[in-house]
Amino acid sequence: MKCACSGLTGVSLFLIRIAPLLDEQGNLLKRYGVAIDIEDRKLVEEKLQRSQTQLAEAQRLAHVGVGLGLTPERHNLVDELYRISVFHQEE
Repeated sequence: MKCACSGLTGVSLFLIRIAPLLDEQGNLLKRYGVAIDIEDRKLVEEKLQRSQTQLAEAQRLAHVGVGLGLTPERHNLVDELYRISVFHQEE
């Protein structure tokens, strides 16, 4: 479960996990939980996504791409390089 909580430093996003402790018959004895602040991770993921989108757009506009291992058997190409190369992207 995710939860946004506000505090003195602003709003932070937390990942919350709760696990039960059961006896032999399956009766609930206790609940254990942990809350992990994932606000920084979320911000980094969003920044990475924006960077990837900007890179793809720049490559599209410039008609360039970056490729590694340019052989028909083994290739790792970005979308724009697929568009301008002889290789075809596998679906």
